[in-house]
Amino acid sequence: MVTPDEIKDNIIKWCKEDNLSCKVLPDSKNLWAIQISNLIVYCQKNLPDRVYFQQELRLAGKEKELVKNLDNTKKAALIFTLNRNSVEFDYHHTLLNEKDGQIFTGVSMYQFTSTNMSKDDFLRIFLRVQKIGNYTNNFLSNFLGVEMNLKKMQEKSDSDSTNLAIG
Repeated sequence: MVTPDEIKDNIIKWCKEDNLSCKVLPDSKNLWAIQISNLIVYCQKNLPDRVYFQQELRLAGKEKELVKNLDNTKKAALIFTLNRNSVEFDYHHTLLNEKDGQIFTGVSMYQFTSTNMSKDDFLRIFLRVQKIGNYTNNFLSNFLGVEMNLKKMQEKSDSDSTNLAIG
């Protein structure tokens, strides 16, 4: 069986072989953590037989405000789609929230494998988590873009109605 430190060394070696920039991160809650591109690969102290691949997408200020002001039906549709995607694409996710869970701020996606992984396993999961992150980012961008356009159209319509009433 491969030890957690051996797999960490292997991951660093594999990244160098494939010209992927990686950086070992200081991390007191895990055995080790490595940042590769926009992903974090880590091994937990309480589960040293697993390696996690994680990517987080965080909403910007405007996007947070837009989600905060969505009606309950649209919020439910957003959350439902994120949950459905995690089942369809077989990955785990956590919804990121602020202020007692009232403001949705992003999504954290992850997958794990055993420490007995090969370089092929590492690259397959690394690329898969990146693709899932890109897909989720595109989904959020499309969903929030449509909502932003609807909001602008509503504001313009309200403004036009006010101008007609005044004039």
